[in-house]
Amino acid sequence: MSQGSRSSQPLSVGNVVSTAVRLYRSHLKQYLGVALTATLWGLPPFIAAIVFIAITAIAGSQSSGLGVLLGLLLSLGWLFLTLYCASKALMNTAILSRLAYGDLVSQPESTETARRKLDPKSWRFLLVAVLVNLLLFAVNFGLGIAAAIPQGIVGAVFGTESPLFALLALVIRLAVLAVYYWVWAHWFIPEVPVAVEENVTVGSAVSRSWDLAKGSASRILLVILVASLITIPIYVLAMLPFIFTLIAALSNPLAMGSTAMMTSVLSSLAVGVLLLFGLGIFVMPFWQAVKAVVYYDLRSRREGLGLQLRNNS
Repeated sequence: MSQGSRSSQPLSVGNVVSTAVRLYRSHLKQYLGVALTATLWGLPPFIAAIVFIAITAIAGSQSSGLGVLLGLLLSLGWLFLTLYCASKALMNTAILSRLAYGDLVSQPESTETARRKLDPKSWRFLLVAVLVNLLLFAVNFGLGIAAAIPQGIVGAVFGTESPLFALLALVIRLAVLAVYYWVWAHWFIPEVPVAVEENVTVGSAVSRSWDLAKGSASRILLVILVASLITIPIYVLAMLPFIFTLIAALSNPLAMGSTAMMTSVLSSLAVGVLLLFGLGIFVMPFWQAVKAVVYYDLRSRREGLGLQLRNNS
């Protein structure tokens, strides 16, 4: 997107998604390489967990005291490894948004340049993700308490089997979902300001995402809905072998408990998980490009024309 094509008018939902698709197709090899790196960073904790279980089992069989001590040390090591790998995975995920945004503002970067600039921020991406999830958990918890109070009162007065209670429960659940997703839409892009802007702290990244999304939550949710309609069928196809195998097992109760049937169900589940793992490499760049376009659109409308990709060197 050239400088002259920018407009203060919001992009339509279709334009946001189509622009993300165009960016993805234009940089397919580059984006997939970054997504593969991000995905591979998720492997070491799983491999380490298997080794950890094997070592603690052997040590525990020889000496209970040694097993407990070794288990504690290995647990701490595994926790640090998991956090470290998560920070690197999230940093590489953010690289995709930075690359897409750089193309939108006509200042493209190489993967190596983007990684060099974002690598020092790795832990910041992890802390942003943790903070957002904690905030969403708090919101969900608060909404749950707020929803339980009127339901409890109506249930105590009219009974939990009354039509009024059922109607109220339905209305409250829909309202809770609406509020939760409205809040979530405001925190859809917190990692993008960290990836693109200079001197963005963990707290300011979360507040920046919220401020940019003010008044646009419904549009962001529509973008998420349309993008989900594109990606969800991919995941459904990946799980079809497991779904068909499970249906076949449930339709034959006599064979359900057999070793052969259980092996077949577990094998199809393992294949489905591996397919999901692989497909995630192809889906990740699309979603990060969507976030970059949303961020670009929000900044263009709120902060005017002439946006520049800031130099983080």
